[in-house]
Amino acid sequence: MATFGFHVWLPHAYGEYPSSIAGISAVVGLSSYIIVRLLFSQMYSTFQMFSLPLMILALITMVYGALLTIAQDDINRLYACSTISQTAYLLLGIGSLTAFGIEGGIFLFVSQTLGKCILFSVAGILLTQTGLRDIKQMSGLARKLPLTATLCILGSMILAGVPPLSGFQAEWIMFVGIFQKGLASSLNLAIAVIGIFTIVLTTVYTFWPMIRIFFGQLPEQLQNVKEAPLSMLIPLYVLALVSLLIGIFPDLVMRFLHGLF
Repeated sequence: MATFGFHVWLPHAYGEYPSSIAGISAVVGLSSYIIVRLLFSQMYSTFQMFSLPLMILALITMVYGALLTIAQDDINRLYACSTISQTAYLLLGIGSLTAFGIEGGIFLFVSQTLGKCILFSVAGILLTQTGLRDIKQMSGLARKLPLTATLCILGSMILAGVPPLSGFQAEWIMFVGIFQKGLASSLNLAIAVIGIFTIVLTTVYTFWPMIRIFFGQLPEQLQNVKEAPLSMLIPLYVLALVSLLIGIFPDLVMRFLHGLF
């Protein structure tokens, strides 16, 4: 699941995948699926003892993954490392052992999949159009790649939970469940509050690379860069539209989850 201590494979694997594969890979979600379907659904009373340790592990992973992401200059590895932190949100929701926490966590995983697919694809577009992966060599590309820049902004908004896109609704629902758990003890409440503040780190590692790449002075060697073909862009705008729809109408996803937990 790429939690802290078990995460070392992910930057290498996701960072070196072709972007078209990395964007749709759901390997890190398989462990979450197993936890929910087997441990939570079939062994709830036994699983309760793992609630607090899992939430603490999720918090550590969220913070560590965010700091690791901020330190990256390779755009593929940056989005790969951000997956560590993003997946930990789902574990935090599962660890709450509340219906809203788990349903919101699953909703958030769906939302993150949309956002990550957009952002990994943007990384692929940048490599195709500029031949670069190093963020330090890119700047001011919004002038040459306005449609790609818009996609990067939309993908970043999904991951950062900016309304009206799906990330906001998913995080809202999940944290309702986490704060319900927080009513049980002051430690659980502290975990919920810290979890809210980690969203600030998410905003930093999603928007700061986007600002570095697409805004500022355009380097001389990138003056002849051209916008990506529509065959690359249109499918990604469709994903952004899906995120907008389920953000405005979250019941499109939540109705499949009600009653499962």
